[in-house]
Amino acid sequence: MSTLESALRTLQRVVLGVLLAFLGLQSYGVAVRALPDGRYALTFAAAAAAAVAVALVAALFAEGWRAGRRQAA
Repeated sequence: MSTLESALRTLQRVVLGVLLAFLGLQSYGVAVRALPDGRYALTFAAAAAAAVAVALVAALFAEGWRAGRRQAA
């Protein structure tokens, strides 16, 4: 893999990670605001979306970690 391809894949992971982190933070905020109002279905959906966003950001991090180790070897 060329250096340019590697840099573009890294940039893609960073942009996607930032967008997912923003989605996770927004979902967490919705869950926190909906819980005191008794809107439990919305709270559950927003909390699930936040958990999925965290899992996807972790997966992106792991993918980048593996790509870096392959490139170093």
